[in-house]
Amino acid sequence: MENNRQQLKSFKDLQVWQKAADLASLIYKITENFPNSELYGLTSQMRRAAVSVSSNLAEGFKRSHKKEKLQFYNIAYGSTAELESQVEIALRLNFLNGEDCQKLNLSLIEIGKMIDGLVKSTNGHTKSYILNPIFFLILLYSIFYILNPSTVAAATVGLGVNKNTFDLEILPGQTHKGELVVFNTSPDVSLPVHVQLNLWDLREDTEDIEFITAEPALNATKWFKLNSSDLIIEPDKSKELGFNITPPDDASPGTYLVMMRFQAVLPEHYFEEEGPRSIPELGVIFFIRVPLITLEGNMTKYAAEIVSVEPKDADRFFISRAKANVFEDAVKTLIAKIKNTGIYYFKSSGYVEIKNAFGATVYKKEIGERYLLPNRTRSLEIETLPPPPTRSENQSWFRNSLNSIYYILYSNSYLGPYSATLTLSIPNEPPVVSTINFWVIPWKFWLPILAVFFLILYILIKFRHRFGDFFRTLIKGKPH
Repeated sequence: MENNRQQLKSFKDLQVWQKAADLASLIYKITENFPNSELYGLTSQMRRAAVSVSSNLAEGFKRSHKKEKLQFYNIAYGSTAELESQVEIALRLNFLNGEDCQKLNLSLIEIGKMIDGLVKSTNGHTKSYILNPIFFLILLYSIFYILNPSTVAAATVGLGVNKNTFDLEILPGQTHKGELVVFNTSPDVSLPVHVQLNLWDLREDTEDIEFITAEPALNATKWFKLNSSDLIIEPDKSKELGFNITPPDDASPGTYLVMMRFQAVLPEHYFEEEGPRSIPELGVIFFIRVPLITLEGNMTKYAAEIVSVEPKDADRFFISRAKANVFEDAVKTLIAKIKNTGIYYFKSSGYVEIKNAFGATVYKKEIGERYLLPNRTRSLEIETLPPPPTRSENQSWFRNSLNSIYYILYSNSYLGPYSATLTLSIPNEPPVVSTINFWVIPWKFWLPILAVFFLILYILIKFRHRFGDFFRTLIKGKPH
């Protein structure tokens, strides 16, 4: 064991971290197919929980004190339970198919066992050769388990809701009535749940949610009235939570962002005496728009600007010191930075169109609906080149090779000047348009090919007489 520990020079050497990183990649891939309405709901929650597992394993590995290591390993273990609950909800909402759900659950179980082993290894175990005390402890544990059947591992406790996002427009002084269904996914344990309201926002140019505070006049959590802020949900059952939202008569027009957080309140006897603990928590996001109403009617206006559109990870030509938009290969992805300059959030969509020097459209990509929050810049990654083909087991190696060769030739067929135009739709307003011009010169790909071509051509011209004699001899046979 000591030799194995000495070989671990980085957290990347941990098998459990490698599997957790693979799980995070799989979660990102699967949630791409979730509805756009879940972008700030279940999609965001599952991605954060998945990344939290590998991140906390890495941070725990780097910590020097045992207590700190265990703290981060326990957080990683808790994130697996949170993710397991969210997978179950996604399955119930038909966002996941059975195959993906089984794949994720098997991966979570494996990672959970490995984290448990990592925690025990960090804690260290003392061996005892006195048999009588061991039997005595086993007897005490058995009696305690019989008298306390509700004692469970934290990983068996989970929460879920029937809806993760609310998009509401409420006039000042009016009341919106709604309800949520909260699920206890544990088959054995009654779950006390506390409901808490918080203001939230996105960090600038990121997808990270942060909780914020506001002056009383702008604190939209005060507009909520809940039927109950504390619930007790029976095993494998659900409860309805009714709520009313009433902006005051003098509420300022604009956007208000509230998260309703459901936190499990678990007493000590819910946990095993040893091992990691996890406390399930999930959030429901509310987008609340208070419109501006005048004698002319609803004066809600939306505004946005395209801050920049630039290729991502494209190698510039050797004249890049002049900051010219000349690239050595096809531009595969564009990064568009879009800023909502108004006071209202909205969903925006659009498309990007790439044209060559003759004005012909060579590629067009639709952009799905995305939330844009007030005074926030959001970066959108837009694919401008199809991804490389994946090898199919149903096709022969020859067919797969032809597909790969075709893709390489296709991706390197871009040559010359191009323009990329991003058109962004805004509700009730003219679209916003931004265009960039760039050149593509894939010289690294074509230069060796041209060099070989001209070399062969030179040899054929230089020795054309010998080649002629050779082929005449080959066709007619040797002279007698």
